[in-house]
Amino acid sequence: GVVLAVLLTSHTQRALAITRHGEELAKLSNSPTWEGQYEVVERLLKACPDSVIALNRRARLLDHPSASTASLEERLEAWGAVRALRPSRVEPLIQTGILHARNDRLSSASQSFNAALAIDSHHPAALRNLARVEFLSAHAVAGAELLDQLVQIGHEDKLWRLRLGTDLLLEGMLE
Repeated sequence: GVVLAVLLTSHTQRALAITRHGEELAKLSNSPTWEGQYEVVERLLKACPDSVIALNRRARLLDHPSASTASLEERLEAWGAVRALRPSRVEPLIQTGILHARNDRLSSASQSFNAALAIDSHHPAALRNLARVEFLSAHAVAGAELLDQLVQIGHEDKLWRLRLGTDLLLEGMLE
């Protein structure tokens, strides 16, 4: 009897947490501002701390321009929390790599993009971002090979390539 009561209590508490999570999730679309959405996400996480939906949304909100007070480490930790619960998802690795690249941590960015490619070797965003990092790291051959790979898998984006060339020219990487 006691074991059954404990079992039912633990499942009831989890069911209640999921119900509260669902109620808060419904409010998310009604919050037009960054602050409003962030408050809802915090309530989602209070109701259900292991909610991948809430953790992913929190990480995205911290990357939003309105979140200017969020430090790089806070943003990386937010994506790390998503990755901890869903290690086979590519998005947190790509977003982590982008954060590293934006902050001139090119080696860490490369590691993140390579980890994403270990999960999905043909992921266009991972290939593009790794190519960019390779070019910025003065590894032109490796960058060019990645661009060739994008062409081979049918994901060539000429506009993106033009922007990359322009960015490299502005950075003084091309003459």
